[in-house]
Amino acid sequence: MEEKKFLGMPKNVCLGLGWLLFPFAIVALAMEHEKMNREDKKQFVSIFVAMGVFLCLITITTIVQTILSVADVHINWVFTLINLLAWVGLSLLPMIFAFLNENFHCPIAFDLADKFVKGEDGETVEAEVVEEEPKEEQKEEKEE
Repeated sequence: MEEKKFLGMPKNVCLGLGWLLFPFAIVALAMEHEKMNREDKKQFVSIFVAMGVFLCLITITTIVQTILSVADVHINWVFTLINLLAWVGLSLLPMIFAFLNENFHCPIAFDLADKFVKGEDGETVEAEVVEEEPKEEQKEEKEE
């Protein structure tokens, strides 16, 4: 079986670079979305979700850290540790597993990505609207 390639690179390298530099994932998804199946798209979108969560966490911890510094409470090591653990869990581990061609998914990010992705087989998220019968057919059924 032929190995999937995105942007001229093997899929695992492309995903690994996406975890390393998430703007690369944006470029890869934008340029290769027609070649990707539902699973591939979910993996790339999960990068955006995980990086969004990570950036929000860094912003919140920085604000709290600033407020506590003004109050003359210096526990910067706690927030540094929180940010470091978040970086390892949300970026470093998925990047390593992607380069090793192992299937590792950030559980929450991958589930959230599932809600945003439509696959080539037409599957959509659970909230898809069921198609209604045309009104003419409904009227004919009522008349009979």
